[in-house]
Amino acid sequence: MKSSTARRSSNAPLAVRLNKYIANSGVCNRREADTLILKGEVAVNGKIVKEHGVKVVPGSDIVMLRGERLHGKLFSYVLLNKPKNCISAVTDPQGRITVFDLVANASESPIHPVDSLERDTLGLLLLTDDVDLAKRLIGGAAETEELYHLVLGSELDSKHLQDISERPEVLEIRYVDDKPGADVGIRVKAGRNKEVRRIFEQMEYPVQRLDRVMFAGLTKRDLPRGRWRHLSQKEVAFLRMSGR
Repeated sequence: MKSSTARRSSNAPLAVRLNKYIANSGVCNRREADTLILKGEVAVNGKIVKEHGVKVVPGSDIVMLRGERLHGKLFSYVLLNKPKNCISAVTDPQGRITVFDLVANASESPIHPVDSLERDTLGLLLLTDDVDLAKRLIGGAAETEELYHLVLGSELDSKHLQDISERPEVLEIRYVDDKPGADVGIRVKAGRNKEVRRIFEQMEYPVQRLDRVMFAGLTKRDLPRGRWRHLSQKEVAFLRMSGR
């Protein structure tokens, strides 16, 4: 398959090898991209490509991997373990610390939270410049789930736990360690942290601590409070599948 660059002017964007374009999309490295090409899982402008050496023009040629369009740009995906009293705004007139202060050196391009956590809510916050993926992860049709650990001001009554489990927005709720008490885990669809707090406060259970411990399959393992890390290629690929 020939590249379409022969008819382009000298001012047109430079063509790049297809395996590099795929790698720059963040789904795999170049060697793995070559394997995907040979398996016939990559299409350029609607045609399956199975040979090496093909070149494409970023911004012009359309590259699809297993039916999903790639953009040829290496996006940034940063996972932050947000501390308490940290806000999700770019700046704060009161001078309080923001999540952008914590991830200031994480990416050369501007990144933004996929969703927001309230100032008093702790836990996982994903920031990226991949706008399309961010929208898919929290869109109405998304299957993205999140898990919260709550510490309540008093022990949660077993009847109230059952009542909460029957709410349509709640996927699962249980006592931590399966022992009745004030520590509760609740699993909901993504973007429901405000609703989670509201559910318990409406039932007169003050929320002393609300901590998002899982988001879209990502966890806080080996990520201390207030620290961040880049996602691995496997994690990014998993997120792309989750956001379909």
